[in-house]
Amino acid sequence: MGEPANDGSYDAYMERIERVCDPNQRRVDATRAEPSPKYIAGQAQTFPGITLLTPPDLACSSRTHCYGHLANCQTRICRRFPQHLIPTNSASFHITGADLFAGPKYSDIKSSRPQLDHSIAGILNGLKWEAGASAMGEQTWHFHGLAVFKHALVALFTPANRKLYEDLCSLRRLIYGSPELTTLGLRRPLPLMVHLTLAYFRSPINGADLEPFCAQLDDESNLLMAASIEHPIPTLALTRFEKMGEFFQSDAHAQFQLVP
Repeated sequence: MGEPANDGSYDAYMERIERVCDPNQRRVDATRAEPSPKYIAGQAQTFPGITLLTPPDLACSSRTHCYGHLANCQTRICRRFPQHLIPTNSASFHITGADLFAGPKYSDIKSSRPQLDHSIAGILNGLKWEAGASAMGEQTWHFHGLAVFKHALVALFTPANRKLYEDLCSLRRLIYGSPELTTLGLRRPLPLMVHLTLAYFRSPINGADLEPFCAQLDDESNLLMAASIEHPIPTLALTRFEKMGEFFQSDAHAQFQLVP
C-alpha cells in the first residue's frame, strides 16, 4: 500500500490554519521565506506537472467575488514590495486539492512513460470514492487569513462545516494511499492547508521592509475578512501545466465531485 495523506482531524486543521495566520507567526515566516525555484529574474520557468485543482467556473458568482478581492489585494502588496514578490497570474487563480507530480520528477517519469498522464487518469478514475457531505448547510470554504509559506504568499481557507474537510481528506487518503500511484513515484505531501497562491518570493522580508510588510498583511487580511469572501470547491479536475500561471486540460481526463 502507499502512504496515505496525514492531514489530521478537523480540529487539527483549524489549529494549523489559525497558527500560520497569526500575525506573530507571519512575521517569523516572512523572515524565513526563500526564493521560489519556479521563477528566475521574475520570470516563470519551465516547471511541468499534473495536479488536481478547481477548474475555471465563470458562472460562479462567489468565486468571481473572491477572485476580484484577492486580485486587488495581490496588486496592492506586490506593487509595494516588488523587490520581494512576484505576483501569480490572477487569471489562473485556483485551489489545489491534491498535488501529484511536478518539475524534474514529472519530466523524468514521463520520459520513460510517454502515456503518464493517461496512466494517472486511469488510476484516479478507478478509485472508489464518493463524497458523503450532506446537501444541507453551506457547501463552501471561507477565507481565514493571509499566510507566508516557504516560497509563497497565500490566502488560506477553512471549511463551512466539518464534513467538507472530512470528504476532501478521505479523497486525499485514497489518492496518496494508492499502490499504483506510489509505484509511479507519488509521495505523501505536507498536511493539507487549503490555499490560493497570490505571489512567490524573490527574497525573504527583513530589515526596513519587515514592519511595513507585516502591517500591510494585517490590513489586507482584515479587508478580506470584512469582504466575506468564500471559495466553493465542488469539483477537482486533473489539470496539466508547463509553468506557473499556465494551466490547461489535457486529453487525460479525471474529475471528482466533492459536493453532491
